[in-house]
Amino acid sequence: MLRPRSLSLVNKRRTLRALYAQSQGYPYATTLDTNFSRTSGGQLALGTPAGQAAIFPGAVMRKLVGEVVTLATTADEPGKFGLSANFVGGTMDELFDQVQIGVWRGRNSVYEILAPAHDDTGLAALAAGTAESTQAGIGVPLTNNSTGQVSANGGTATLPIARLMSRLSANAIIVELLT
Repeated sequence: MLRPRSLSLVNKRRTLRALYAQSQGYPYATTLDTNFSRTSGGQLALGTPAGQAAIFPGAVMRKLVGEVVTLATTADEPGKFGLSANFVGGTMDELFDQVQIGVWRGRNSVYEILAPAHDDTGLAALAAGTAESTQAGIGVPLTNNSTGQVSANGGTATLPIARLMSRLSANAIIVELLT
């Protein structure tokens, strides 16, 4: 449930939509690392008026010890666990002072990820094909960048989180989860 801190943010849309997750994908209840700074300078903005968050739904999460997760900040770090289901930090914070966070998991489940939860840099060139069946970018492994956004990373990730299925626009991609 979206519980923004300002009424001006109630119409903001989620940046992660489960498309094919009825049996493949599932939200996993975890705990956010207590060392994670919700006010870090890496906050991303969503639309106007700007809603800010340190973690957006669709950001790549990695597992620490036990059921504890944090934002993945290095493209090839081990322990990638899934995609965040919640806004954390800033004006869009759904957790307030709680530490329970949902993480979408499930190999072969399919999600639509909206900006700013993904980095579109390089994706346009990868998905430059004209027909869906000949799209060059289909199947390109996606990882994360330093702010946890799903990213193409030049298509050379050794520890991918997802596979690109389609680039709908600069603001939306469809991915198949690999965890």
